[in-house]
Amino acid sequence: MDRRKRLVAPILAASAFVLAFIAGCVAIRLLADQSVVTWLGRLPVWLTFVAMVAFWCLFALIAWWLSERFFEEEDREVTHENVARLLLVMTSFFVFVLGFVVAQEWSNLTSARNHVSQGAAAVYTAGYLADPLPKKAAQDIKASLAELGQSVTCDDLPALRETGRGSPETAAALADTFKVITDQPRPVRDEPTFGNIVDEVSAISEARSEWLAEAAAGLPTVLLATILIVSACLLAAFVVQSTRSRKGHLVTALGLALLVALGTGLVISLSRPFGGAAQI
Repeated sequence: MDRRKRLVAPILAASAFVLAFIAGCVAIRLLADQSVVTWLGRLPVWLTFVAMVAFWCLFALIAWWLSERFFEEEDREVTHENVARLLLVMTSFFVFVLGFVVAQEWSNLTSARNHVSQGAAAVYTAGYLADPLPKKAAQDIKASLAELGQSVTCDDLPALRETGRGSPETAAALADTFKVITDQPRPVRDEPTFGNIVDEVSAISEARSEWLAEAAAGLPTVLLATILIVSACLLAAFVVQSTRSRKGHLVTALGLALLVALGTGLVISLSRPFGGAAQI
């Protein structure tokens, strides 16, 4: 009976932590109309890492407190070797998944940046090709291209970072550019460089579609959940290990929580739509 009474407080504490976490996720979903990962990814990068450090350190403290009350020292001594092996397996798996996700996301980020550069180069090339056209046609096309380039910089990329979607203003500017080019009179369309101008503007449209697609799709929920679950199990398995120095064990657990926070924070900051550290 005494043992059961002693376990009431740990069970209530663990339940309160889980309920508070779920309530926080629901509140963010309702208030911001975003998932927790998307919401965190759009915070300033330093704030994302601070949130991760605070969460995992709190988790480590609660796990340490629960382990002190759930597990007797004799039980820890008996299961120490099994827990150590489990800890090694989970650590290896955590490092593998973390490395895989970071490599994939960094590749996607690099690809999106390359497409932005290709779009900018196509705007410049189209303007250069418009120079040999008749003066009025060249001025109209170059002015339209200048407005399109300005819209990409001032409207499209900021909207992409803030909402994960492209700007309607840029879509309209792109449509206007196509209209200005296709409405040119027959003698202008017969110019040798006219077809190349059309190709360059098409390349701008394709590059924009590519960077929007690369930036808008998020990481699979299953993969994110796997990282978080493995992180939690890794910390919990370390905490329940047998140790002679309780204070030293707690400090080491907090250090591990810091490393886990840095890893999960990096994944979230790289998660699309690109925000935080992963700005285009």
